[in-house]
Amino acid sequence: LVMAIYGGWIYEIPEITIYDYVSSKSEKKLDKLIEKYIILKNEYYLATSILKNYYKKNKSKSVSMKDIVYFEEFKENIDKTYLNLLDNKDELKSKYIEYKSDYLHKHLVTFIILLSFYIFYKTLSIFTHFIERKILKLGDGSIIQRLLVIAFIFSVLLFLLTRYLEDIVYVITFLSVVAVGLTIALREVILNFVGSIYIFFSNIIRVGDRIMVQFETKHMIGDITDISFMKIKLNEIEDYSNVKEVKNVGRTIYLPNSYIFTKVFYNYSRKKDGLISDLLEFEVSLESDFTLIEQVTSEVFDKMDFEYKLTFTLNTLKTAVILLISYQCNYKLVSKKRGEIALNLLKTYSEEDKIFLKASKAKSNEK
Repeated sequence: LVMAIYGGWIYEIPEITIYDYVSSKSEKKLDKLIEKYIILKNEYYLATSILKNYYKKNKSKSVSMKDIVYFEEFKENIDKTYLNLLDNKDELKSKYIEYKSDYLHKHLVTFIILLSFYIFYKTLSIFTHFIERKILKLGDGSIIQRLLVIAFIFSVLLFLLTRYLEDIVYVITFLSVVAVGLTIALREVILNFVGSIYIFFSNIIRVGDRIMVQFETKHMIGDITDISFMKIKLNEIEDYSNVKEVKNVGRTIYLPNSYIFTKVFYNYSRKKDGLISDLLEFEVSLESDFTLIEQVTSEVFDKMDFEYKLTFTLNTLKTAVILLISYQCNYKLVSKKRGEIALNLLKTYSEEDKIFLKASKAKSNEK
């Protein structure tokens, strides 16, 4: 205010934005400035009046005519500054009126057009989804739906660019500020959206794939039933490695698309023929015939047409031998085949007199 009085500062009227128009931010700021100036102006007038009284009464000759003239000149600057602020207020009001008649109308028309775009897109999306599911018999998350969404996004961006081409610098500045705020406030949403684009172009996972995901010390296995722009939907199936967890299967799991950037997951469907390795364990006593074990194990796997590998190892107490039997099977059949193989091996081992399973009692040779 002191600079304004001395003529060293000029109030600059800002450009009106839609936020400024709605909140009247610039007008409120100028009103507060004028209120402060009026308070300062009244205090100065009071001080000048006191000085003049001192001069008239000539008390201690502390006030001279030169001082009075200086304050009178200063009074003129105060009045000019006050009038300038009032003129600025009128000019600011005219800018608000101009913005309402020109830009606000343009923004409202733009909003209506964008809303029409969105309604048309949703109608077309529903119609396309119906054709895919009922006529073409396609699953969820097809490439047609994704291309439709991408086309909608690019159409909106192209429309906004052409609509505000003459205000491109303003638009870029405004969008930069908005982008920074949205990046902070909607970090997870943006990561999920970027993740969906990465999934679409990299084809790292697809609807129908079976994957394993990790949560701290636990893991879950599920089939992907849908991939949207925000999340991946899994239908949980039984765990191949832990039979105890079978009772918990059947849940629907939702993963944010950002999971692919931050965590490890395993895709069973991308291996050749969908083959995964499974492992069976049996514990036999040291008195067992290990050559016979190799022979009967080979017979069982030959009948079931599975390739396998048999390894012998001692248990931790070195009181028995553990049979480690690894084989490969399609990930969709592994749970069923594991049970069949385990029962056939258990039955075969139990029928042999020279194979002593650790859990069973030792057989006696009766004559």
